[in-house]
Amino acid sequence: MKRLTCLLVVFLWAPLLAQEPIGWPTHGRDPGRSRATDTPLAPTLRPTWKWMAPTPPSPAWEGPAKWDAYNKVQNLEARLFFDKAFGLVSANGMVFFGSSSDDQLRCLDAASGQVKWSYFAGAPIRLAPTYFEGRVYIGADDGYVHCVSAPDGRLHWKTRLGPSERSIIGNGRVVSVWPVRTGLVVEDGLVNVACGLFPSEGSWLVTLNAIDGTVVWKHKVPRLSPQGYIMASADRIVLPASRVAPFVFERATGKLIHSVGGNGGTFAVLSKDRLICGPGKTGQLSVFKKDKKSALLTLSANRLNVSGEYAYLQSDDHLEKINFDATVQHATEMVAARAAQKKSAARLKAIGVLLKSGVRKKNKQTEPIPPKELAALAKEKVAITEQLVALGASIDAIGNKQQACRQWRVESKQALSLITVGDRVVTGGRGSVAIRDAATGEVIETHKVDGDAWDLISVDGRLLISTSRGVIYSLGAADKGAR
Repeated sequence: MKRLTCLLVVFLWAPLLAQEPIGWPTHGRDPGRSRATDTPLAPTLRPTWKWMAPTPPSPAWEGPAKWDAYNKVQNLEARLFFDKAFGLVSANGMVFFGSSSDDQLRCLDAASGQVKWSYFAGAPIRLAPTYFEGRVYIGADDGYVHCVSAPDGRLHWKTRLGPSERSIIGNGRVVSVWPVRTGLVVEDGLVNVACGLFPSEGSWLVTLNAIDGTVVWKHKVPRLSPQGYIMASADRIVLPASRVAPFVFERATGKLIHSVGGNGGTFAVLSKDRLICGPGKTGQLSVFKKDKKSALLTLSANRLNVSGEYAYLQSDDHLEKINFDATVQHATEMVAARAAQKKSAARLKAIGVLLKSGVRKKNKQTEPIPPKELAALAKEKVAITEQLVALGASIDAIGNKQQACRQWRVESKQALSLITVGDRVVTGGRGSVAIRDAATGEVIETHKVDGDAWDLISVDGRLLISTSRGVIYSLGAADKGAR
């Protein structure tokens, strides 16, 4: 009887035991890189620990050029900022990150900041790892994807993505001709990733088996330099492409669907099949609906995150909250209204020409228009004129609705990173991090940090901050273990 009771308890609890804490298992927290979680922060945050790297991050690229002489654009925005700080992820009481300076993947205890283990890759690790079902996955400049055990860092497997072991000197280091600089999406037992840097050498989009690292499919992608965090929806893979706009592929097969127009850069978010990417040269984010090559609308911001129906937009000196779902809907309505307006205006112009001349061309011959048709054209002209007036009013109304989508806009000195945590918005900047009320935008608290706060995550009520100096901070509810 006791054995039966134990078996029954195990059976009832098994589904719960299999569901690991969500945490922040990948960059941006999910495959779409939403950078948002509903789990709240502790009411008041205090420093609980600080970890300092032996050497700070060594980014692959410096800041932007001072200006674009050809296009006469000044004050360019940085578009390659994926490795300015160590990219953090966290799950099951552990914090994981790779280093671009000493090539190590490290695991810290989330409660104390103590190093639990480290694993050496063969070259710089430039983007955040991904945690999945007790394993940690990284891509590195050695051209390999590495899979290690989360509890102890033991290597399970590593798989080379490029065609050979050929190496070159790149960014002052010996790296593969086909480095892995896209991060990874790990879901449903599969790893989506890409390798390559030099378009002339080719790039590859790859799906691996998450258990043993074997290749499920692999496709060469020409004329592409994949850099920036790869994203995925149920049926699409979106691959950032350095300074140009991303490319979209079928997730099941890797077949290229199209590249998008709009603003390039390594920042991108995939939310409800809407792609947002940028920041281009001047701080502009392009928004695309599913499988559309042309942008639906453009937002003035360097980055954003999406939380429910809202989005938070971060620019050089402002932070703004908008109803993003409504903004997209009104933009769709505006595109349709302007298209109808353009079509009606063209028809009105053509009718005007016919009424003025009283003749038309038919079979390469000019003939007079019968009086009945002229009368019908005159009547149609009146109807189209009224239609254009109505369309103009509709466009004005839609514009007013778009303006009403703004919830608030505040000045902000933190312009480098952005996440939403429950009812708080957290922004990272040069030497400080600010925590704001998501409902009003008002600052609740600020914290000074050593360096530029390029990466933020939240786990179990804590806020973790990674800076350009190689310092990782943990802010949480103060306790006796704080140090």
